[in-house]
Amino acid sequence: MCAVMLVGAVGMGGAATGKTVSADTVSSLQEGNSDSAAALTAYNVDDSDGVGSYELKISYDDSKVDISVSGNSRFDVETTDHGNGEITVVGYTGNTSGSTGNISLADLTVTAQSVDSDKSADIKVEVEDITDTKGNLLSHTGDTTTLQVKAESTDDDDDDDDDDDDDDDDDDDGGSSGSAGGGGAVTTTATSTTSTPQTTTTTTTTTTTTTTTTTTTTTTTTAATTTTTTQEPTTTSSGIPGFGVVVALVALVALALVAIRRD
Repeated sequence: MCAVMLVGAVGMGGAATGKTVSADTVSSLQEGNSDSAAALTAYNVDDSDGVGSYELKISYDDSKVDISVSGNSRFDVETTDHGNGEITVVGYTGNTSGSTGNISLADLTVTAQSVDSDKSADIKVEVEDITDTKGNLLSHTGDTTTLQVKAESTDDDDDDDDDDDDDDDDDDDGGSSGSAGGGGAVTTTATSTTSTPQTTTTTTTTTTTTTTTTTTTTTTTTAATTTTTTQEPTTTSSGIPGFGVVVALVALVALALVAIRRD
């Protein structure tokens, strides 16, 4: 950022107390921007005929400020730019009457140049001659306006860096929160299972449907279902091992009893 402050004959925002011609600019100007409302002003004109013509020379440091000059509603202006921050300005009016007080002689556009550090720049106005509308010389003299030009500040860039750091910190916090979320309790439930005999049922069903239309479109649907039932062998009482032996023993016992009775 660059600020331009007006001091000198016109003071800080005040009017000149002498009969001078000065560059009247705004009190501050950002670097790279222009003050197109600036003016060359003749202060404290007391001649009732006002200002009719003038020739002025403006000198300034063109590495710090740049200046262009143009006419206004009262004066036609011709300029000669000599380079190196020096301009000759000639102004005149066809009006035969004028006014007193502070008179704007020309419009100025003042542009602040880029500087690498704070600088002071002077805009010096020299009066070659100045007359009223009847050609009589006026007693005005030139004056110097001093501008303080400040280098661009880097504070905004530092603030942006701080904001970026804050964003990074927020991202880190978010990552930590995500990691903490993985530590939840784990619950294990045991369920008892009772084994039952395996039963497999196999059922096979085949259905074939063929439909033929005059458009020779054939639709074939085949549904196959297979059910298999397998039951593990079971053991009945008739399959108990040693049943024949028991019968034989019973028979022998019966024969023994018969023999005893006969005796």
